[in-house]
Amino acid sequence: MRKKSLFVILTWLVAAVAVLVLYLLRGVPLVKEILVWALGIWPIFAVLGGIALIISVQIIGRQNLSFNKSTYLPILVSLIATIVLLLIVEVAFRLSTPFPGTIATYEQNRDYMYFHKPDSTGWEVSPVGEFPPIKLKYNKYGFRNPDFPIEKDSQLRVVMLGDSFIESRQVPYEKTASAILQEKLASSTGKPETLVINAGISAYTTTTEFLLLKYQISQFKPDIIVVFFAFNDYTDNYQYKQYVNHPDFDTKGLPAELMPEAYSKLALRSPSVWLDRHSALFHFFQLQKTIRATRAQSNQVVKLIASGKLLTESPRAIFKDEFTPDEQRLIAFTHYGISRIKELCDQSNIKLVYAIIPFPAQVNALEWASGKATWGYARDEVITSTRYQDLLKGFLEANHIQYIDLLPYFKEAGKTERLFLDYDGHWNANGNRIAAEAPFESIMKLIKPR
Repeated sequence: MRKKSLFVILTWLVAAVAVLVLYLLRGVPLVKEILVWALGIWPIFAVLGGIALIISVQIIGRQNLSFNKSTYLPILVSLIATIVLLLIVEVAFRLSTPFPGTIATYEQNRDYMYFHKPDSTGWEVSPVGEFPPIKLKYNKYGFRNPDFPIEKDSQLRVVMLGDSFIESRQVPYEKTASAILQEKLASSTGKPETLVINAGISAYTTTTEFLLLKYQISQFKPDIIVVFFAFNDYTDNYQYKQYVNHPDFDTKGLPAELMPEAYSKLALRSPSVWLDRHSALFHFFQLQKTIRATRAQSNQVVKLIASGKLLTESPRAIFKDEFTPDEQRLIAFTHYGISRIKELCDQSNIKLVYAIIPFPAQVNALEWASGKATWGYARDEVITSTRYQDLLKGFLEANHIQYIDLLPYFKEAGKTERLFLDYDGHWNANGNRIAAEAPFESIMKLIKPR
């Protein structure tokens, strides 16, 4: 029996050493993934560990282990109690914490890369606490709008197409530029049924905007499309550079090698992804980890954006005077997406307007101050160059596309109020209001008597 006791003690020592080694090697990618996966199913390890501990005590304390009622009853009670406790904690976290996160609202799409899951809900949480948790609801089409029918009669329909600036996850829906513009148009036209569709999604560019317009938005027969072009659209388009080798991607669909990894496959490879979507308790700990990492980062200068010299590295590079051949191809590819959007609008008799979003540091020294300091700019730095706007305007004018430069509007409003979140860098409620008011007059001029 003494051998059994020694074996039990040795087993626990080996397990402890294994955990210590994994901890010391936590920086290795494979080990890191193992630890994340283990953390994701820690309740199972807790139950198994408890059972192992009870059996170990039985062996060492009694020097004999017989599986009778007195042996398995404590194990069964411990197992049930642990499961019940975990369920209670899970329910409590679901009721008291913002769950699920935004990851639960995304899904792969065969036609336009990725979009929001229809009828999904998620929460946007600021890692530095600069806005309260925002509950995000997406309708049956995946738009951040209340549901609406596909069919329309005389209803005016405007689409605001863009990236995370238009989606505006940092403010409640009623404070978004799309909701504000809808209210203003409905009031001015006297038609409360006026609809403004929020077709913004994080990290979208001219490439994915074109695909979304072709395969999704066109079915709603919009009268006007306002595309909000952000300063990082040139940089973000770099991730789609492979499309240049597939010029027919817009007619034959996206090639398999360019499709993002399906969620079902990602969940199998990384259980933490599945748990983050389905467990409020796990999501809470993941969120706390993100918050700690972000706050640690905000206390040091990482010089990621500010030091970038190429468009493939930093959106700030769009302000330089000369571009490399690779950058010129990237710019041409970005403009190609705009041309395809215009072509679709012309074919469907849709009025097209571009709104040019300014870089926060172009507005004044106070905007995005904490974000600038974190990412390597001087906290009070101001970018006086309009190279980015001039480049885009030149292309739009050459192709007879109407546009609105938001920079003057933001500069004027920025004299009395902040428009961008200090760390996050997206529009706050004030910025969304200005983004809705700036194109209002241009849109009114495009509206024909109905």
